[in-house]
Amino acid sequence: MDMLIARQPIFDKNKKVYGYELLYRETEQNAYISADGDMASSNVILGGFLSLGFHTLTGDKKTFVNFTDNLLTQEIATLLPSDSLVVEVLETVVPHEEIICACKNLKDAGYTIALDDFIFKPEYTPLIKLADIVKVDFLSSSDAEKASIIRRFRNERIKFLAEKIETQEEFEKAVRMGYTYFQGYFFAKPVMLSRNIIPPAKLNQMRLIEAINAKVIDFGVLANVIEMDAAYSYEVLRIVNSVLFSRGTRVKSIRQALVRIGLEDLRKWCYIAVLRNLAEGKHTEAINYCMVRAKFMESFSPIIGMENSKSEFMTVGILSMLDVLSGCPLEKVFEEIPIADEVKNTLLYKDDDSKIAQSYQLLLEYEKGHWQNVEDLAKDLHVDTKKITEIYLEAIQWMIQITQRIQ
Repeated sequence: MDMLIARQPIFDKNKKVYGYELLYRETEQNAYISADGDMASSNVILGGFLSLGFHTLTGDKKTFVNFTDNLLTQEIATLLPSDSLVVEVLETVVPHEEIICACKNLKDAGYTIALDDFIFKPEYTPLIKLADIVKVDFLSSSDAEKASIIRRFRNERIKFLAEKIETQEEFEKAVRMGYTYFQGYFFAKPVMLSRNIIPPAKLNQMRLIEAINAKVIDFGVLANVIEMDAAYSYEVLRIVNSVLFSRGTRVKSIRQALVRIGLEDLRKWCYIAVLRNLAEGKHTEAINYCMVRAKFMESFSPIIGMENSKSEFMTVGILSMLDVLSGCPLEKVFEEIPIADEVKNTLLYKDDDSKIAQSYQLLLEYEKGHWQNVEDLAKDLHVDTKKITEIYLEAIQWMIQITQRIQ
């Protein structure tokens, strides 16, 4: 595939995922900037999205896709499903008669219309009358501007989306102002419950991580550690049986699971069970990110000649939001549980040069759609960007399949 595609979550007031915005660009070998500023040709967008299928990228959530003037007038959106697509009209689109007509036709066909980076101008009035969602850039707007847009255009139809929300404080401010949806990486920033003490209720989960992460593991010892916590043992078996459901026989004990799927796979499901317990029913998207990152890192390691470190690569991904889920800084967490130095240094950003650190940094840049940084890191690691996209999309698909089975 000649595209780089990532996704960024959009949340509601309850921090439940409402949809994802797809970030995309053609690969360096096939990239160009057309006269009207299109970042990717309609053929590439259409070919990429249709061949992949929205469900591969976003599950059953809404899918926000940027549309330029050309893509709107060429009616590209009509070839994509109206029940899941949100047509995001870029701020660079001039609302001339042909654009207004195209948006009205989309609206009549059941598509959701969003206006990106909205700043009011009188000529935008016809588009406002068609819009379902108005996106406001919180980074570049003053508090007065953020509030005045809602006061001026609030009605029963239009919902307001605050984008570039990076902290919990910004999220809470946007809620108070009357915004309905929220986009940004605030969900990936920890809300510290304590800077010095891991809450007792979560300390046992840390001990489980310590047991799972031991360099040399005795099957019997690991089984005993897991079975000591009945609720945790049940969760692990539930996940394992969800994953193995197509093979018929149910696994009834941790020891049986070890025999059926082996130590490395059981370790992975044990990690996921710990994260779910730490989250206490919250932070669902953070867990999803950990799963995608774990799968990506695990699959990426052989590509760069690090197959023997596959377990360490996976551990970096699975523990990457442990601070968010535990409410405690990673430095403190790592004082409580021994973690391999290469994993610890990567997650604490104390290592920039190792392959595991470079791979993790590449993944973080990919998630944010910082495509030039992705291409630079890919060159350093001697990896084709097409392969990165392939592994990333496979990781998302894997996560969606696993979470659907668990639920």
